[in-house]
Amino acid sequence: MLKRELLKKLFEELKSAENPFVFYDDDPDGMISFVLIKKRFGHFSGTVVKGAPCLDESYASKADDNSADKVIVLDKPMLSSGFVDNVNAQIIWVDHHEPQKVPKKVSYFNPRIHNPKDISPTSYMIYKAVGGPLWLAMCGVVSDWYVCPELKKLSKEMPDLLPKVESPPQILYGTGFGKLIRMVDFLIKKNTSDINKSVNDLLRISSPTDILERETPEGERIYENFEAINKEYEPLLKKALEKDDKNLLLFTYGGMKRSFTSELSNELLEKASSRLIIVARKKDGAFKMSIRSRDIVLPPLIKKALRGIDGYGGGHEHACGANIPVSDFNKFVEGLKEGLK
Repeated sequence: MLKRELLKKLFEELKSAENPFVFYDDDPDGMISFVLIKKRFGHFSGTVVKGAPCLDESYASKADDNSADKVIVLDKPMLSSGFVDNVNAQIIWVDHHEPQKVPKKVSYFNPRIHNPKDISPTSYMIYKAVGGPLWLAMCGVVSDWYVCPELKKLSKEMPDLLPKVESPPQILYGTGFGKLIRMVDFLIKKNTSDINKSVNDLLRISSPTDILERETPEGERIYENFEAINKEYEPLLKKALEKDDKNLLLFTYGGMKRSFTSELSNELLEKASSRLIIVARKKDGAFKMSIRSRDIVLPPLIKKALRGIDGYGGGHEHACGANIPVSDFNKFVEGLKEGLK
């Protein structure tokens, strides 16, 4: 977690923004970080950033079009130099991936700068800085496979939803709170304009029962969206589990407008026995994939497998992403297999 003085500085940076614009990552950690900020300060506007891990130059005009005095970037692993150079406002960047070098115009908040092993999710840092509903913040935290002390408090407040604090996968796939997280996650499977509408729905939700019991119009919309998208997800999960193997589970799919690579790889990590899990979606001449392992440190393995390949990849120790041209996909997979040996 960020040190107290840094949390205070982050709060002051957000509080002093008069016309801020936010770019947030397309997962519950990023989305909930934005919702927590908007709940606290109200006047923040923003948009989800789908796909690539790097916020590139094409997004700079979005900030300028909104005449932002501060640009806040939440949970994105990288900023391109083109983005930084073409944004006229001060940039506030909150992230927990591998630390990056940043220019002076960027105020960078990342706990791994001071402790490389501290992977506190962005939503947890934002919660500690600005506050907000505990249940909502913990949706973002647990979705990123992180357990923090506040979860015990939530378990006491909502024992039916979270009977006891266990490991993240046990919470995600064995409790009502895990189902709630999946519902939030599936909001991000819609197109960008609809995601921004879902942010407004989340802002109006006062408790999990609004969603789980469909007690409000906003909760009803979130639940209906979950049911519709889950009909696409569950058949994919069943097919992926059929590929389970001792060493490597490789599951590829295509022909769908939605990506489930992250969700599938995370659930397979809990339900399959393979040491290395690769879920790859074929789209636009490339395989975009999520890679998971319980005991293998992935970034060095991926870096070695990328040699001679026109692609990119990286992430956390046991959870990474990669984007590989179709022509190089088999070579990349063989490189990972060699690394397993």
